[in-house]
Amino acid sequence: MDSDLTLAIIGCGNMGSAILCGILDATSTTNNKESPFTRIVACTKSQASADKLESRYARHSSQIQLDFVAGDNATAAAQADVVILGCKPYLVDAVLAEKGLCDALAGKLVVSIIAGKTIGVLVEGIAKNQSGSATESTTMVARAIPNVAASVRESMTVIELPDAALQSQVKVIEWMFSQIGMVKVIGGELFDCGSMLMASLATVSVAVDGILDGCVAEGMRRADASEMTAQCLLGLAKMLKDGHHPAVLRESISSPRGCTMQGLLAVERAGVRSAFADSIIAGTGHLKRLQEKQLDLLRSSIRSQLASVGLLLVLRLCHSHVSLAQRCRKPQARPSNAFGAGLLNHCAASTRSRIGAGSRVPGIIDQSIVFEIPRPPTRNRGCPCCACAVRANTEQDSICMDPLTDREDRELSLVS
Repeated sequence: MDSDLTLAIIGCGNMGSAILCGILDATSTTNNKESPFTRIVACTKSQASADKLESRYARHSSQIQLDFVAGDNATAAAQADVVILGCKPYLVDAVLAEKGLCDALAGKLVVSIIAGKTIGVLVEGIAKNQSGSATESTTMVARAIPNVAASVRESMTVIELPDAALQSQVKVIEWMFSQIGMVKVIGGELFDCGSMLMASLATVSVAVDGILDGCVAEGMRRADASEMTAQCLLGLAKMLKDGHHPAVLRESISSPRGCTMQGLLAVERAGVRSAFADSIIAGTGHLKRLQEKQLDLLRSSIRSQLASVGLLLVLRLCHSHVSLAQRCRKPQARPSNAFGAGLLNHCAASTRSRIGAGSRVPGIIDQSIVFEIPRPPTRNRGCPCCACAVRANTEQDSICMDPLTDREDRELSLVS
């Protein structure tokens, strides 16, 4: 595993802070675990949040250098070797659009803990906002979804790795999240289900709340019921981890004509089993729909970019068509020149509005390329694209530079 690395946490909110706390605790003088990081930069949106974090960790005993940055994600990313993206899902586009951030991510390991954003969407978002030589360096993007138990270092984190991930990068990712609990690497096709499973603590808490309500209804203090329920859940969790099947556990504590069986029958009559199953299915489906919507937006963006490239090609053709008036003997005989000039102006304005002056179309074509259409010169013959006959003189052969064919030119004339 690599060492002497710098970690930047962009969006050091609840989950980012839990990861930070886990790493600091693991590398404290008490635990003294070997760490790949010698420095961590925690990034927040506001100075108030940065000050709050700084006061919280002012007395940490870790050997890791800890710095706090407010409102300058690009600088933090530029100084880091590994970057955790921990902002809210609806802020991803705005964060990636920050000046210099995606350029700073070039060639680095980026780990997203953002729900609902696939590796493909993040890679495209980073590439779209990169410029210059940054586009030549590959940004390695992985995904990880911890759960709320990260705050007590008992999280279960699912991880999706890119195909090209190096073994050293995999070790760094697994080390980070093992400091807040357990980790499980799964494939991209199961990541949505895994993400929903990590969030199932929320649905289980509804069941726990119902159990507590029942205890209170029977006269027990809620605090006492909560304490006992928590211990019961800890015991259940340990037995499940040891390999006991839930059905076997139920049977082992369900005596004939006993109260446990009556309680189980009540739960089954209420459809609780199917309700919990439906919660996983519904949540997974929601994530898939969100991602499909993102893919639709991405496809629409690509189509728009392709249309912009098409406009540039038409612009070139129209420019050649209009410039024919300067090369032919009788330009006034061609009404299509007026059509070409109008189309030229329209295309120029439309192209500028679509892609902006001097902008690039990421991953498709560089706008700095001059669209040249190779064509052999026509020598010693009449010009095929206008009514006048341009003949070669004794000093220089005439050359027709119009790339349009006779048929295309006639069609343009009819349209005009």
